[in-house]
Amino acid sequence: MDLKGKKISVLGMGISGIYSSVLLVKAGADVLLSDTKKKEELGKLPAGLPAGIRTEFGGHSRQVLDSDAVVISPGIPSGIPILKEVAAKGIPVIGEIELAFLFISSPIIAITGSNGKTTTTVLTGEMLKAGGKKVIVGGNIGEPLTKFAGPVYTGAQPEAVVAEISSFQLETIKDFRPKIAALLNINANHLDRYPGMEEYIKAKARIFENQHADDFAVINGDCPATAALVEEGIKARKVVFSRKSEPQTGVFVRGGKIISRIGTEQTVCEISQIKLIGQHNLENALAATAMAMVFGIHADAASKALREFTGLEHRMEPAGDKKGVRYINDSKGTTVDAVLKALESLGTPGKKSLVLIAGGRYKGGDFGILGKPAEEKAKKIILIGEAKDAIEKMLLGYSNSLRGIIMKAADMGEAVRAAAESAEPGDEVVLSPGCSSFDMFRDYKERGRIFKDEVSKL
Repeated sequence: MDLKGKKISVLGMGISGIYSSVLLVKAGADVLLSDTKKKEELGKLPAGLPAGIRTEFGGHSRQVLDSDAVVISPGIPSGIPILKEVAAKGIPVIGEIELAFLFISSPIIAITGSNGKTTTTVLTGEMLKAGGKKVIVGGNIGEPLTKFAGPVYTGAQPEAVVAEISSFQLETIKDFRPKIAALLNINANHLDRYPGMEEYIKAKARIFENQHADDFAVINGDCPATAALVEEGIKARKVVFSRKSEPQTGVFVRGGKIISRIGTEQTVCEISQIKLIGQHNLENALAATAMAMVFGIHADAASKALREFTGLEHRMEPAGDKKGVRYINDSKGTTVDAVLKALESLGTPGKKSLVLIAGGRYKGGDFGILGKPAEEKAKKIILIGEAKDAIEKMLLGYSNSLRGIIMKAADMGEAVRAAAESAEPGDEVVLSPGCSSFDMFRDYKERGRIFKDEVSKL
């Protein structure tokens, strides 16, 4: 795309919008960077923004409608009034990953899913690095792809770009085509943004939309919503990962080992050697292994990365031991399914040795599915945030017997102290909210850090 002299409006002054603006200016465009927030709300913009980026604060003006194209940041819903007017005028709308794709020549490994994206993205990058590849890891993980695109990126050409991609980013793709695309799982998530599950699934499945027959689609064979896609019209070669079956082409579990059946069947790693906690992290390991093996990484390199990778902050992260009680920070567990996986990974059925802290701003999903593992394992369920009453109602809808173990706390400090009072030596306390953090915290990272701070005070 020739952008020289084009008038481009970029909506959103977050990190994605800023790097998009820098890329566009360096490509010769006339750029307007616009945000609905006031200047004082946004704080200082990064120093050294190129000349030629015009800015406006406190709303998107009519100038946006005088653009040749509009670039939107991932968090901006497509239904806002200015974008409806943009669409009515026939002005093209471009997403940040679509813009980056126009300027990235290296093969892209793109990873999406409701849960596990960040862990799988980082682990895949570590496997490629262990295999001697020069790799960039970015996307929705914190470093936007536009940072590594064409005129902006001045480093050595990477052999692969491994990118975490959200459903929001996939909404606006047109030509975005990853060499390897992975869909880890689909469960109720972001239903505050989508009318229903069908629309959410369609957004996720777009990751495969532009792939060709010589590309690869990596799919979870154990998740009904993703497994159904194997039978649909995906043009790329399908590679399946599974804990429960042995796919014809893919990565699976047999006899306590991770086995790759991509080309020659071979053992990659003993599961007991992996440091990551939980069955959901085993699924993440299988997905990362599948992508690495497809890319041509040797099993020994994949095994080395699996054995050395200790996981990421706020994702089933050990948060300390106090008086014989183990504390775990899973603040990134923002869906009901993530909480279910945490409950499945911890505690012992019938032993009642687990204390769960959950709640926040409701994103959708039925907390009633936690009823069975909670009955079997939970000593106490401590609810916080806006959704605490709604979560209690869903849990009691499963079984009124849970009433005796549910309590509510006003803030994280009260929740952690109550958990410590309930727990005994040998027990585990896990923060796995199943909700977003924005009712009480800036983001899930702040929520996790405050949890760890409160644990350290015990």
